[in-house]
Amino acid sequence: MNASLATNDQMQLAVHFHSQGLLDNARTLYEGVLRMAPTDFSVLYHLGLLEAQAGLVERAAGYFGRAAQAQPQNADAHNNFA
Repeated sequence: MNASLATNDQMQLAVHFHSQGLLDNARTLYEGVLRMAPTDFSVLYHLGLLEAQAGLVERAAGYFGRAAQAQPQNADAHNNFA
């Protein structure tokens, strides 16, 4: 996608694509944000949700595990990781 978009703008667009079922577009943007912010809870969590929705359970678990490490106190990541 557009590399000139700010991280927050990319994340917002990714969430929009995700909510519209455009998983490949959302994944591309999420992965771009992740390259810029590799420990960001929100992008890790959303990638976990996307991969789970796509049926890629092992990939989803990996992202949820990384999200749980990024924010150990966040119950959402732990609940999805389990």
